[in-house]
Amino acid sequence: MLVATFFAVHCSLSFLADVYGLLNPSNGSCKKRFSGQTHRVLNTLDESGNIKFAYEVEQDGKLPFLDLLLVRTDNDGLKFLIYRKPTHIDQYLNFYTHHPIEHKLSVVRTLMERSQCMVSDVVDKKHKDAHVEDALRVCGYPEWSFDKVKSQMEQKKQKKKQKKQEQSSPQPLVVIPYIEKTSEAVTRIMKKLELSNLHVNKRVNALKN
Repeated sequence: MLVATFFAVHCSLSFLADVYGLLNPSNGSCKKRFSGQTHRVLNTLDESGNIKFAYEVEQDGKLPFLDLLLVRTDNDGLKFLIYRKPTHIDQYLNFYTHHPIEHKLSVVRTLMERSQCMVSDVVDKKHKDAHVEDALRVCGYPEWSFDKVKSQMEQKKQKKKQKKQEQSSPQPLVVIPYIEKTSEAVTRIMKKLELSNLHVNKRVNALKN
């Protein structure tokens, strides 16, 4: 992070070749200096000249970063929205095209899960979901497709929550002596009761005693 060698950086995030840095807001010349001196330094790193760095600065309190749009809030915090390029026209797979129904439902699911995972504010999530549904209606998607995907997402969420609860609560362990044929039958019964068991060899225990 060469930015840190020139300015006070409050935080820095990176993903592959993309870097996000929050400069000291008390220094009013940071933006101007970054666009000049730092940018020139970055573009001298590759002696062959094949790699060139580009950058974007905050505009009207907003800065795109990968698929996110970072928005400055009134209390100098950050909230995340979905970033769409100015050329984006909300054109998706048409529902009446010759594709499997699962492919069409996956379009709905991908866009809705994207909103739920990436948008930070609850109100903004509702707005983004409404925007997705309006765009997909134009592409011919019926209301039942949204209801079906929402139901699937809720089921997935509940299963994940249940699995997490099961992992947090230890499974009862029953220690029993091993008896050929009998122990196998007991194990099958205990699995149905969601119990785990540990077999102990009686002969080994006798030798230890």
